[in-house]
Amino acid sequence: MYFKNQNTSNFTSDDTEIYNVSQLNQEIQSLLENSYPYIYVEGEISNLSRPISGHFYFSLKDKNAQIRCALFRNALSKIKTPNIRNGSKVIIKAKVTLYTVRGDYQLIVSDLFESGFGQLQREFLELKNKLEKQGYFNHEHKKIFPKIPNNIAIITSSTGAAIKDILITIKRRWPLTNILIIPTIVQGEASSNSIKNAIESANKYNKNNNDLLDSIILTRGGGSIEDLWGFNTEQVAMAIYNSELPIVTGVGHEIDFTIADFIADERAATPTAAAEFITPDKLEYLNLLNQYKIKLNNIIKHYINNNLKKLNFIKHRLDIQNPQNKLNNQSQKLDYITTSLIHNIEKYLNNLNQIINSLDYKIKLYNPKNKLNKKKSDLDRLNNKLNNLFNNIITNKKYELNLISEKLDNISPLKILSRGYSITKDQNNKNIKSIENLTENLTIKTILVDGEIISRIENIFKND
Repeated sequence: MYFKNQNTSNFTSDDTEIYNVSQLNQEIQSLLENSYPYIYVEGEISNLSRPISGHFYFSLKDKNAQIRCALFRNALSKIKTPNIRNGSKVIIKAKVTLYTVRGDYQLIVSDLFESGFGQLQREFLELKNKLEKQGYFNHEHKKIFPKIPNNIAIITSSTGAAIKDILITIKRRWPLTNILIIPTIVQGEASSNSIKNAIESANKYNKNNNDLLDSIILTRGGGSIEDLWGFNTEQVAMAIYNSELPIVTGVGHEIDFTIADFIADERAATPTAAAEFITPDKLEYLNLLNQYKIKLNNIIKHYINNNLKKLNFIKHRLDIQNPQNKLNNQSQKLDYITTSLIHNIEKYLNNLNQIINSLDYKIKLYNPKNKLNKKKSDLDRLNNKLNNLFNNIITNKKYELNLISEKLDNISPLKILSRGYSITKDQNNKNIKSIENLTENLTIKTILVDGEIISRIENIFKND
């Protein structure tokens, strides 16, 4: 923040930056956290308090100085020291920071050990700190495990309880997985080299067998730090880091942490947890498979229903275009023409009768013989004309009738029968269209163009 022309000319220039308290504390906090990512500090616990939040607050002191410390609840699960109390001499792993509200310099504790715990734990911390600084624990180095493992290598003691728990768990969760057990020494002076060789052997076996293996489980049961020391050496750490196969560790109990756990691609709390991590649960996949089955059945049903709709539509169109329907339409048309023809003839004849009656009346009325003859002659002429006209009408109507008859004959069932086809009827004189309702020993009638055949069914063969 910059202040200009605000009565500060007595002690500052116009370009001097003036911090408020919050800004200063924030910058100091940033400098401390960037300069000291994680450090190990040894001292004595004092002024210990644990409020209702579950966090621990205390001072870490020696004979000349002290520093405030905070151990938050989420970090407590990683702490192996059972009792945290005033007067305890401890070594803490912490991050240096500043509590900006009070301006207090403090340590945020991530791990805590009892002081004087021995040379092995000092070596553990030194190696852990070294490998951590070199980036061997970074997430980008972690390899991915397959979702469904086919072949798993298990590196452990062949006589320990861990192998039994793992085999039982894998058989329960995913029995399709094949197991390659690589026996190794997991305790004592020779354990570190034995574990290293086992990891390298698993990778060599994988190369020689076309990448057969999917992953490695490195495991053993719980024990003291001495018992687990074979998993805390740099050569084991390097063997895990250089492994081409992903490795999950399940070393000891939930509270046991080894260098192998930190550098492995995944750490499980126990051997059983390692087996559970690396294998899927068959019940989940069975449920998923059942869901896919239901979905597939719904798709098939939908497909069948759609095709049934299409089939019914096609059937409806075929019904519309059925020859029988066409025959009925033509028959109806013929009936209409016939009726119309008869009506016209009757009308014409009525007109002729009226003419004849009129002429007859005139003849009777006038009765001259000459006129009579003339009228008879006219009548004969008219009669001939009438006959010719009538014959022409009859001839034309017969011609039209013959055309219609030919059309009807072409689509007539009898015509179809004359071409070699037949009609088969059941005992109820119903046409048989399919073999679905037929049975053996059933009597059927086959109609041909020149007669009928009565037969009995012996065998029924359905087209594939």
